[in-house]
Amino acid sequence: MLVSLPQVRPTPNPLAKEIAILGGGITGLSTAHNITRCIPNAKVTIYEASSRLGGWLNSELVQVDDGEVLFEWGPRTIRPDFGGAGVATLDLVRMSQSP
Repeated sequence: MLVSLPQVRPTPNPLAKEIAILGGGITGLSTAHNITRCIPNAKVTIYEASSRLGGWLNSELVQVDDGEVLFEWGPRTIRPDFGGAGVATLDLVRMSQSP
């Protein structure tokens, strides 16, 4: 059964010139991406407490005898709430699959 997903929130204020996003996890990054699509001339700044972006998403390249292996960790869970950040995440996934 296919579920019809609602559209991402209405377009943010098109007159916004400077936008701050708190947190560089998947939600913060997808928010920044969507805002830059909606308001291309706005300056978007992401504030992240840790030394890297990605939140619970991470990759590590480990050297082994025959070369190297890439280990990837995902978030604890991505559960779309069909109306909030989950919709923005699904939108990002859809865009990454477009030709």
